[in-house]
Amino acid sequence: MKTVWPRLLSIAVYALFVAGVLVSAADASAERTFGAGGHVSPDQYPGWTLVWRDEFGGGSLAAADWSPQSGLPEDARFRRQLQQFQAQNVSVEGGFLLLTASADQQAGGSFTAARISTQGKHTFRHGRIDIRALVPAGAGLWSAFRLQGSASADQGWQRAGELTIAELAGGSGLNDTVQCGIHWKQGGAYRFENASVTLPSGNFSQQFHVFTIVWSNTGVRWLVDGFEYSRLDLGNEEFSAFHEGFDLLVELAVGGDWAGLPGELTEFPQQLAVDYIRYFQPQSNQPRQD
Repeated sequence: MKTVWPRLLSIAVYALFVAGVLVSAADASAERTFGAGGHVSPDQYPGWTLVWRDEFGGGSLAAADWSPQSGLPEDARFRRQLQQFQAQNVSVEGGFLLLTASADQQAGGSFTAARISTQGKHTFRHGRIDIRALVPAGAGLWSAFRLQGSASADQGWQRAGELTIAELAGGSGLNDTVQCGIHWKQGGAYRFENASVTLPSGNFSQQFHVFTIVWSNTGVRWLVDGFEYSRLDLGNEEFSAFHEGFDLLVELAVGGDWAGLPGELTEFPQQLAVDYIRYFQPQSNQPRQD
């Protein structure tokens, strides 16, 4: 397998980039005020066409676009997460999608959280996806934006493939880092690769950031706030699953082998707020801004 996979680009370079385009963490409100501060991406790019978007402007989740998931799906069990997903933890308020994680003391201290999926409603195959979101703080909280193979119900999520657009943990030492990745099977064996980038100051719970994947038949690139921090060559035959249709998943989970256990200082309920999701496809025979 030949991959192009830079683990971390220069933090000094990223610091200069952030200083030029973001509101500094020191200027952010002491409270997590939705809509205040952070990066905003354009709704058009040269050489690209905006083909689908959700700005969450209604008072409820769009049933034509999304379905809340329930229980503890296969991939969540694999990641050793603790929550049960339930529809009651999903809401749309004030122009934001809100996914809530709660500690259910009546159920013996178990946790509930939320995941929504476009499965059976929208399929994504190549293109650019921008997601503007504000993630929660607190140990044991796991925010994620994933593309999961539409064939996962029949083949299993690993064989169908998964592209992690971004995942972020809320604990100290983790909440300043965003991670991306790819999961697949080769010859029956589970494989994965991941990469990450760390903010030069502050953490991702202090203001909105835009998480982006740019995905084509030759490769995939990951960006945060317009800054590319990793890429992967998908030209090898073993990545054939990544040229099929994928479903988009947005989730807030609790616990797991990466996020760890909720700590004594982790307050519940907690919310993941999503301002918008935009999906672009390239225009044919025109120069494209990658």
